[in-house]
Amino acid sequence: MPTVVVIILTLVLWFNLAPLDTRLPLPLANCMAVLIIVCPCAPGLASHARRHLDLLI
Repeated sequence: MPTVVVIILTLVLWFNLAPLDTRLPLPLANCMAVLIIVCPCAPGLASHARRHLDLLI
């Protein structure tokens, strides 16, 4: 649960502080960076789930 709070806080802060032309890409990139740092298993879990979904189709 604290991971979700940190990611949402990062998104809100960067969305408000980012320049207008990068209002959405910059916060999303920073949220992904926080997710990878806080939970390094997240990209591995996502790719593993994606591989199983490809086998089902």
